[in-house]
Amino acid sequence: MGGDDRFGIPLVGRDSQLAELNAQFRRARNSGFRCVLLQGEPGVGKTRLAQEFLVRTRGRATGLRARGYPLGAAMPFGLWGELFDSYLRGRPADEVRRLCGDLVDDLAGLLRTVAAVHGSWRPDVAPAQLREALAVLLANLAQPRPVVILLDDVQLADASSWDALGYLARTLAEVPVLVLACARLDEFVERSVGRHVLLGLEQEGLLIRLAVGRLGAGEVRELAERLLGHPSVPPALGHWLFTKSRGNPLFAVTLVQALLDQDADLAAPQLASVPMALSDRIMARVDGLDDSAQETLAVLAVMGRRVDLADLQRLVRRSLDDVTGALQRLANAQLVTELDRGAEPIFEISHPLIRDAIYESLGARRLALHRRMARMLEASGRLGEAASHFAWSARPGDPEAVTALVRALRHTWSQYTFAEVFVILSSLADLIPAEDQRWIEVLDAMPHNSEWASSYNRHAFDPAPGVRALRRIERALSGRADDPARLALVNSYLAGLLAWCLGELEEATTRAAAAVELFRQAGQDARSRLAGVELAWVQALAGRYADQESTTRRVLAAAEAAGDHDAVLLALGSLGPAAYVRGRFTEAEAALRRSVALARAEQNPARLRFGLAILAGMLVLEGRLQEARGLVHQAEAVAHRFPDPLVPQISLALAWEAGELPRVANDGPRVAALLSPVLRAWTLTLVVLATAELGDLGTARRYLDLSGEQLDGRRVWHMSDHYTWAAGRLALAEGDTTRAITTFQATATAQLNTDALPYAVPVLADLAEAGLLAGRADIADQAAASAAAAAQLIDRDHHQGLVALAAAAAALADGDHQQAAGQAQAALRLLGGSGHRLLEARAEALFGRALNGIDRDQAIQRLGHAADLFAACGARRRRQQALTELQRLGKPGQRRAAATLGAESLTAREQEVVALAVQGLTAKAIGERLHIGERTVETHLAHAYAKLGVRSRWELARSPPPP
Repeated sequence: MGGDDRFGIPLVGRDSQLAELNAQFRRARNSGFRCVLLQGEPGVGKTRLAQEFLVRTRGRATGLRARGYPLGAAMPFGLWGELFDSYLRGRPADEVRRLCGDLVDDLAGLLRTVAAVHGSWRPDVAPAQLREALAVLLANLAQPRPVVILLDDVQLADASSWDALGYLARTLAEVPVLVLACARLDEFVERSVGRHVLLGLEQEGLLIRLAVGRLGAGEVRELAERLLGHPSVPPALGHWLFTKSRGNPLFAVTLVQALLDQDADLAAPQLASVPMALSDRIMARVDGLDDSAQETLAVLAVMGRRVDLADLQRLVRRSLDDVTGALQRLANAQLVTELDRGAEPIFEISHPLIRDAIYESLGARRLALHRRMARMLEASGRLGEAASHFAWSARPGDPEAVTALVRALRHTWSQYTFAEVFVILSSLADLIPAEDQRWIEVLDAMPHNSEWASSYNRHAFDPAPGVRALRRIERALSGRADDPARLALVNSYLAGLLAWCLGELEEATTRAAAAVELFRQAGQDARSRLAGVELAWVQALAGRYADQESTTRRVLAAAEAAGDHDAVLLALGSLGPAAYVRGRFTEAEAALRRSVALARAEQNPARLRFGLAILAGMLVLEGRLQEARGLVHQAEAVAHRFPDPLVPQISLALAWEAGELPRVANDGPRVAALLSPVLRAWTLTLVVLATAELGDLGTARRYLDLSGEQLDGRRVWHMSDHYTWAAGRLALAEGDTTRAITTFQATATAQLNTDALPYAVPVLADLAEAGLLAGRADIADQAAASAAAAAQLIDRDHHQGLVALAAAAAALADGDHQQAAGQAQAALRLLGGSGHRLLEARAEALFGRALNGIDRDQAIQRLGHAADLFAACGARRRRQQALTELQRLGKPGQRRAAATLGAESLTAREQEVVALAVQGLTAKAIGERLHIGERTVETHLAHAYAKLGVRSRWELARSPPPP
């Protein structure tokens, strides 16, 4: 194999991996965005393989590279900033503007190359705007030819960069981009955003994992040949190297070098002493360098990432000639690589293992270097990166470090990049003692905002560092009873994190109520009202919907009396769900429509898209799908400029109710990947429902397990009930009616106990169906009666249709076909034409079953129509059930089933016979061709005629061909 033998390690034994990368490149070029996760142990050659592929695609693709680094976790979008700044650096201003499109202003908040063109740095760009701007930039880059991106050491990347990867993969689904991500998976934190994004992309089919394993014996031998420059090596050497290195390329190179250093006999390899460890070999090379080169290398090692020449000179504190000369010597020693030979070259240490060895050798000196870099970065406005260096250089109580971290916290909080906020809070918790009054400065750097809850509760990050820091702030405030405003703020933040992110609802409720009272004591009535809305939502999460409504109504009344528009908007957004979850749709719609009108009048896009989405969700629950679809389109138009994962979530719920099962199965994982654990769990249950109906039971089981992992056994809002409902539907699809009945009963009981009536009625309809399938008329009758009682309080056609569906199943279970037919006909009248195709199909199937023994022709017609509707939805299992019922209705039913199945019903031999018959061959000729008897051919043709609903060869020739 050819290639650049960078780091002294030739690339061998990677033909299959390169072939797979080429296949993924072709797929990206032809179909759109793809990701490949290169995984393997240290030293096995992940980066080497990815670099080789970049070299091989030169001329066919634009190559971009960036690397995660140990101190980058607090720098939002740092990976993408490095990637695009490296590419844009030194390019003409007109080209930069062209690539950025109309979003130069936004990208000036991340990319320094764009800020230079823009004329100033913009510190106030929101993450959603940055993600969209990055998408535009990458799409423009990929217009002339595909883009291949190498992201190395991504396990070290900041959370915003991970979020951006997920966003770009989904937003640019049809753009020719291939991302190669090299990672050490064992270094991911369990709750990390990285793990979450990788899993989501993999579930959606946008990412594959490519294992980079150890080399085989023959490949180690080839590696030795390349290293030694000989066309062949002694067999004993190849065997010895393979045995000692165990196929790890880096270890094999170390062993060969040791043999050469000790002048060993390669025909009988043996080492007089153990070879130096890689770190020792690196440091032996470093020890031979002059002071200028060693200082430059130390700065690069502590910085941990790529550095341009100007920053490097400031950090090394030497003349330009000294630094450039040192860099040349380091490049000759293969310790440093120059990545860009343009006007502004960029430098980095050649390999992460080299960087690690040098960094460890610095000892206490690295603290001073970290502090030097922290000050330089802070002075240049790179507060997040500076924060990490301050944290690494500081001892507990360090005033300069604490001040810098607080400043970075204030900036990061203002941008709503909460994962990075919590990285900084975690560092502060290591520096500031628990009772230290400087924790109050930390709190003051976290400005209160009424959109706080709606911003964090839909995104994934690890909240534990934030909870830890907030508890320390509370301890610092414990002796300050005269400071209720700050205590209120701490309780408010803790309530949100505990409720939405951790599901600890009992403490969250206490905290939220305390925040309301403490803000009131502080004379901050406006904040008290906002905290009241937060309390209402925590009560909703705990399933206390009546409390949510009463709390919200008190806040709304107070807000209206005070002319507090912010609180009015938030309260209306809570009042709507509090009412419709209990089936009071008229009140809910009035509140939500008022919310939408106010948000539109006040030009508040965040509240407008929220109001439109929630209103659409209510209409879906009410059964008004067409109206809901129009509202979703309006919300999507708002969310296009201000992305919000709630909008696609509601769109997905609409697709489920409309029977668009393939869409739910395909889009659901993508939508779920954008959400916090609670909302992700609910979204994944829609995927379970869809895939179970599609007949993909293995996938349904996998997503049910994933949904359960998000809930972690907690009861949260109606999400946990939706999870158990999905579990029951899957059990029913698997044929386990006993488990389905038990699960449906538990779900319906929980929903009825909390007055979640609109959610209980569909579950009760499913329970009646399960009772019918299990031959348990008592179960079906009770379910139908409970559904009727619940729907009477709701008084909506959709829910009355579900009641009729349950009653039809119960009547069939009782053997009363006349009653069942009447109820099924009522269900069709209420559900037919509403857009609920799957429910309409279920009603048709029950109607057909009920008509069996009353009117066979009508039964056949209804069951056939049901089978067609199930097929249109993709509901394979239910379609097969309808066809089975048809086949029980004698020859006419069998013909209708065969006509529905068409060529699908033919056996393999019947397909062969039909194909030849259509060509005009006689039965005798067909028999000779297939080596079967003429009578056997005639039998196969007779069976095929019956299945296809034809009576002659002429009709057969006019029917659709077999598959």
